[in-house]
Amino acid sequence: MASGAKDIQFRELKDTISQLNMTIRTQNDLITSLQKMLENRNAKDDEKDRIISNLQAQLEYFKQKLFGSSSERRSDLPGQLSLFSGSGSEEEPLLELIEPEFIEVKTSKREVSPKRTMMRCSQIFQSTMKK
Repeated sequence: MASGAKDIQFRELKDTISQLNMTIRTQNDLITSLQKMLENRNAKDDEKDRIISNLQAQLEYFKQKLFGSSSERRSDLPGQLSLFSGSGSEEEPLLELIEPEFIEVKTSKREVSPKRTMMRCSQIFQSTMKK
C-alpha cells in the first residue's frame, strides 16, 4: 500500500506541476500583451506630447505676432508729425495760437396763448380736485 499511496501522491504532484506550468504560460502571455499595450500607449502619448509642444509653439508665435513689439519701420509721411522725435537738431516751427471764435445764436421762444394756459391750469385743478 505504501507504493500505491506514493503513486497517488506522485500523480497529484505531476498534476499540480502541470497546472502551475499552465498558469505561468497564461501569465507570461498576459504580461506580453500588457507590455504591447503599454508600448502602444507610450507611442500615443509621445505623439500627443509632440502635438502639444507644436501647438504651444504656435500659440507663442501668434501671441508674439499679436501682442509683441514689432520692428515695423516707415518713412515719414509728408505732413505727418512724429510723436517721438527726440532729435533736437531740426528746429520745428512754432505753432501759432488760434483764438476761439464765439458766435451768438438767437433763439426764439414760442409764445403760449393765454387761453391755452388757462385751459391747462383748469385741467390740473380739476384732476387734483377729483383725487
